Amino acid sequence: MGKAEKTELNRSLTAHLNTIHETLQVLDQTASSSLEKVTWTQVIQIAEQLSKQATIAGMLWNGEAPEAKQLEENMTSYFNVLQGFLLLSHGSTVGAGPTLSSIIHESVKRVVDCSFRLMKESVSLYEWMLTGGRILDLTILYGQN
Repeated sequence: MGKAEKTELNRSLTAHLNTIHETLQVLDQTASSSLEKVTWTQVIQIAEQLSKQATIAGMLWNGEAPEAKQLEENMTSYFNVLQGFLLLSHGSTVGAGPTLSSIIHESVKRVVDCSFRLMKESVSLYEWMLTGGRILDLTILYGQN
């Protein structure tokens, strides 16, 4: 049960990370002025969706290990939204000067780094839980609402 799930989760995570890394390499280039400029409103909307996906990732951990399928589905959803965020952020640099483009690019890289850590830690926690680790249930300490 556990070893196959761990292997599949790690394979899936690696595939997602590679896709995002490849996208970042393409987006390292200046956005073509022939592309349609993306508005900040669009970037903010997808950033909010990414934040919601991160919240869902955290909510999977309710004191017990989630099912591997839940983790994998959440990873897929999260990385799909992250991919959209990358593309829209890049589109927002159309016509921008080098300073603004650089600031946007660095901000996007920070979001990607945090995303990688979130998903890597989620998979690591799942693996740890399969080997007998336990998550402290804070409702025991503080009572249920």
